[in-house]
Amino acid sequence: MDTTSFEEIEIINKFVSISISTSNIDQKLTQIFYYLKKYFRWDICTLFLLLRDKKVLIPWDSFFRKSYSKNKLKCKIGEGIIGKAALERKKIIIEDFKKFSDPSKIKTKLTNYNSLMAIPVHNEHLLFGVLFVGSKNNRKFLPKDEKLHDLVAKILAGIIHNSQLFFNAQKRVEEIASLYEIGKAASYTVKLDLLLDKILERSMDILNAKASFLKLYDPISKEFIIEKAKGISSDLVNSSSLKRLVTKVIKNGKLIVQKSSKIIPNSSLLPIISLPLDIKGKVVGVLSLFGLKNIYDKEDIELFLSITKEIAVSIENAFLFRKMENIVGEKDSKVHELSLLCKIDGEMLSTMELDELSDTILNYTINEEGLGFERAMLFLLDKKSNSLKGLKGVIIKEQNKGKRDFIRIDSKIQSITIPFFNNKDCFLVQEIIKKKPLAIFKNKIKLYNNHYNSGEFCKCKCAFKDLLKSGDTFPENLRTMVIAPLKGKNEIIGVIIADNYLTNKPLEKKQLELFDIFNSQAGLAIENAILYKNLNEITKELKKSQKLLFQTEKMAALGEMAANVAHEIKNPLTSIGGFAKRLNKKVSPNSKEKRYTEILVKESQRLERFLEQALTFTSEIKTELKSNNIIYLIEEVLSL
Repeated sequence: MDTTSFEEIEIINKFVSISISTSNIDQKLTQIFYYLKKYFRWDICTLFLLLRDKKVLIPWDSFFRKSYSKNKLKCKIGEGIIGKAALERKKIIIEDFKKFSDPSKIKTKLTNYNSLMAIPVHNEHLLFGVLFVGSKNNRKFLPKDEKLHDLVAKILAGIIHNSQLFFNAQKRVEEIASLYEIGKAASYTVKLDLLLDKILERSMDILNAKASFLKLYDPISKEFIIEKAKGISSDLVNSSSLKRLVTKVIKNGKLIVQKSSKIIPNSSLLPIISLPLDIKGKVVGVLSLFGLKNIYDKEDIELFLSITKEIAVSIENAFLFRKMENIVGEKDSKVHELSLLCKIDGEMLSTMELDELSDTILNYTINEEGLGFERAMLFLLDKKSNSLKGLKGVIIKEQNKGKRDFIRIDSKIQSITIPFFNNKDCFLVQEIIKKKPLAIFKNKIKLYNNHYNSGEFCKCKCAFKDLLKSGDTFPENLRTMVIAPLKGKNEIIGVIIADNYLTNKPLEKKQLELFDIFNSQAGLAIENAILYKNLNEITKELKKSQKLLFQTEKMAALGEMAANVAHEIKNPLTSIGGFAKRLNKKVSPNSKEKRYTEILVKESQRLERFLEQALTFTSEIKTELKSNNIIYLIEEVLSL
């Protein structure tokens, strides 16, 4: 090529102007190769760029158009003219290719070019690629042409290096922006459901994914059961292939990229990247992204892992917030329950009358402010008959503006008697005797304790289950009821039966827990009321006995006084009677005085008999047993 110094300066100026322009790298390379080809009349003029793996070189236009996987001109480091120039970082010039013997694959790919030159594009530390030019005709490479091409190679190295710096800086900014966006999404809310939706949505936007799936470890159940998905069907979520992929990530704790269509038949959702969500070395979840649009390298993977750390921390915070909410809710619930129990306890202790107390217990059993059942029945144990006898019952009639109206069913309940202590064949009765509360589930009986574990079912013919079939009081459509023993200090004193008679609403755990505590208080209150009633009856009996004792003592005192008086009168009366008898014997029978003496004798004898009777009544008669001849006694009696 004939050229002058001015032309060289013009070419160099053109290349420098292009290198410092604001155009992007694709446009800069296009312009440089256009002018390089134009000025030097090359048939081929291109740049083979070194990929990030540092092993393969491909034409620059293929690189920017993402088509290098199909490009036939790509070559490995050390392979052919281009590969050797890259490996040795030395310029290779071939003026007549036909005379050049090289066994590389490049030789067969460039058979149309006779004159070739491969110049490594690099700086002091980094290799960026190889500048390759060629002509179909044989050409002589002049020193000044070589120097110009060397200069172009340096300009290309500067352009590529600056572009890489800009690209890395831009990528870093994007990474920071992505982390910021994820952090913003993570701080959007501490409500778990809303947070998961936001995380999936932002992850798909930032990473250009078509769909996403998140599976999390639930600290309450201690299993991976929390799932959230966007853009995929429920069939795919529940598919065994996806479950295996997620399980593998959980087990290994490493990212997995899946490109196989065996996982999902829909190729548009490939590839899949499954990322472990790691907190302090423990995998707490897996984020899977489907249908990623870009090809990602190691740096991108590091970004993904950084994002997952942000997500994991935000999810952990959400779990902590949920745990705190549950604790606060439980505390509030406990405070409410304790306040309610304190109120109920106060009302139950305010009366010792069994009738009034039983009304209070039943009212709180059905009241919405209390236990909230729709029907309640109270049975007390009758020790004489060894059976439970109905005392009272209430049932909700209707609910009006938050207030419940109820009617009494005392007469129906009082007609029911349930054999108890002698009912040894009944599993349910035996469990109540052991002071265990039970729940009946439509012809099945289930135990529940303080931990509310699953209990045994009873299929025996039970008096309590028969209640379910006894007409209007226990309709057949009733599904559940609860029977709880009223526990005194040392024994069972009765039972409370409660159910949701109208709505068949299922029994709640907290309702049963509160019912259990309530029954303990109710049992003690009823026991106290029964003891108070018995004490009142005993007090009445004692007062009656005291009154009778006072009367007896009074009569005893009168008797003792009468005995003393009779004893004092008897001695002089005996003397008077004796003298009256002597006078009566001395007086002539026909005289007028005879009549008076007889009267004296008769009246003194009458007084003596009266005193004898009085003394006999007031004195203690002692029975004296002795042997006698019965024949003699009979003869003596007949002689009277």
